[in-house]
Amino acid sequence: MDMEVVGAGIINEWKALPYDWRFDLEEILAGGKVVGSAGGLENISYIEATSTPYIFEELARLAKSSNSGKLTIIAHSNGGLLAKYLLKEIEDETHPYHWLLDKIDKVILVAVPQIGTPAAVEGLLHGDEPQLGANVGPVDWGFIVDEERARELVENMKSAYNLLPSERYFDFVESPIVEFNENSSDAYDFRNLYGEKIDTFEELQDFLLGDPQSGTGRFEPAANDEESLNVLKPYFLSGAKLKHDDIDNWTAPENIEVIQIAGWGIKFCASLSTLDRDILKTHEGDGTVVLPSAVAMSTSTPNVERYYVNIRNYNKRRIY
Repeated sequence: MDMEVVGAGIINEWKALPYDWRFDLEEILAGGKVVGSAGGLENISYIEATSTPYIFEELARLAKSSNSGKLTIIAHSNGGLLAKYLLKEIEDETHPYHWLLDKIDKVILVAVPQIGTPAAVEGLLHGDEPQLGANVGPVDWGFIVDEERARELVENMKSAYNLLPSERYFDFVESPIVEFNENSSDAYDFRNLYGEKIDTFEELQDFLLGDPQSGTGRFEPAANDEESLNVLKPYFLSGAKLKHDDIDNWTAPENIEVIQIAGWGIKFCASLSTLDRDILKTHEGDGTVVLPSAVAMSTSTPNVERYYVNIRNYNKRRIY
């Protein structure tokens, strides 16, 4: 990119802004401090809040050095949620970086689970595909990280909960998140609680919390029992809901162009059957994010656009 766009004089500078996945969105934006460097790369700590948060400071520096005085933000996956949360924050006129709102002219969202993805449900319940990669399923990563450790990790990461389907997800996607087969009552009477499927936000919340509406509810399984359904943390779930209430309803100011890029054609988790952990797959997405989630922002205003990439066909052309 340095040779293609910087060397050609198209832009003055670009920079990748790393962040710590373990922290929630507001913690990332409040923190970030350079604590050293290695091999020419900065070592950044997000452990503590600071008056000079790294991402805001870098955006401010780039805006001031820009030939046009403008910034373009390109964000992928969870980074898109962070970008939208940042933009929502600086709309507040009392925010110390509110002035950046006039400096950002374009936001490009690449494969962003804007309203969540069902792959996160499988990951948090069973620890499958801990990185929510392209082949969501019962994969044991062996020497890297197994399902037991993966589930324990994501269960205790606030950021992972932001990837769960939000309330608006159910306005866009008709397919159920979870389906219960006829034999599910042999293990647990899910059908009595939910019917044949979970297809509302309220039902999904109860299911993830261990069915509290039943009176007794499910107990959280032992750490080494990844086959049993996990029970998630109420505080983290409610926090994710509040964030999505902001992110999902954010509309771009007229001066900011938003480009949403969605991939499709790769099979991945669309819903799951609880008893046998059978994963029902769809091609309507990029292997992690369902298509409607990646293009969730309305194009009713001229400054919001959608683009689609057929990844399956692209990969075929690249291979052959």
